[in-house]
Amino acid sequence: MSKYYFFNRYEDVEEERIKICRLLTEIDSDNQEIYNDEIKEITRTMQIREYTAAFERSKIYVDIDGIKKQSSKKIEENFNRIVEYFNSARNKGEIIYFTIEENESNELKNPYKSM
Repeated sequence: MSKYYFFNRYEDVEEERIKICRLLTEIDSDNQEIYNDEIKEITRTMQIREYTAAFERSKIYVDIDGIKKQSSKKIEENFNRIVEYFNSARNKGEIIYFTIEENESNELKNPYKSM
């Protein structure tokens, strides 16, 4: 009478293969090296799969398109606000002066940033 086994995961199949190889090393000592090589290869494959899964779980996913869309919208709003300001100043006949200041590290200073 033959037995059938059902495995839920591929890892279960690999663990069963390792058990079989260990049993075969006891039964067939002439081919012990072949079985040990098989055990090493299965173990190595399992570890690679485990480390790859852990790496995938640790990844941080960034919604680049969402960030671009949000940034683009903000830039567009700021641009439209500046255009509206300039049009308003021009219609009133006001003169607008721009100054660019740099600090010691040659970075542009934001004149609108509160100190």
